Amino acid sequence: MGIDEVIEVLKANGISKVALFPGYVTLPKDHIIVTYGMLKKTAQGADGYALYWDITYRICIFYREQKTADDWAMEKLIENGLRACNGLTVEYDYNDTDKLDITYIEFTTTKEF
Repeated sequence: MGIDEVIEVLKANGISKVALFPGYVTLPKDHIIVTYGMLKKTAQGADGYALYWDITYRICIFYREQKTADDWAMEKLIENGLRACNGLTVEYDYNDTDKLDITYIEFTTTKEF
């Protein structure tokens, strides 16, 4: 599953504000905003030849004014939609400065060199 399909899963579950890293010039007032981007690329291939990239992406879901029960339910649907992603991980954090709950979703995909 590639990044385009992952973004479609987010949008299919009600997330409309999605921006490529570094994100927004000013922080939107929406309850949910998302940024995404590539964390790293690793060349892979047989016998030392770089034939393809393993690309790790990070999706950051930011929640203003605390995460609600509906938000947790939406994340469960998103996680279910992303089950086909390689190396799928989910982590949680809180940004005290901007008062944002944050969910980090990481996965790896393969792309031709």
